[in-house]
Amino acid sequence: MKSIRISSDYRAKRDNASCFDETFLKSFAEELYNAIIEIIKENKTIIKNEVRDELRNELATKEDILLVEERLGKKIELLNQKIEREIKLVRRDMIIINLVIILAMYAPEIIGKLLIFR
Repeated sequence: MKSIRISSDYRAKRDNASCFDETFLKSFAEELYNAIIEIIKENKTIIKNEVRDELRNELATKEDILLVEERLGKKIELLNQKIEREIKLVRRDMIIINLVIILAMYAPEIIGKLLIFR
């Protein structure tokens, strides 16, 4: 950090003056203000660089996003295959249920005919 430098001219005036005159105080305040502004500017760039580095470390990179996208794509494909299998099983079950319902109406006739042929 930069130290605030008070010029020897100001020190001499301060040491010789019994009280500070207005122009001395104004010029001293202006120099102090400029020194503070300079320190703030230097710290601003340091803090900005630190924040940028911190964000770089914390945020996901394009490679990270592509890896996640690839993993999600594989999971979605597996889920699609499982859903298709389930749909096929449900269709099969629906066909079986419909056949049972249809044949249940004719079940006594079918059983009777089967018994007669024996």
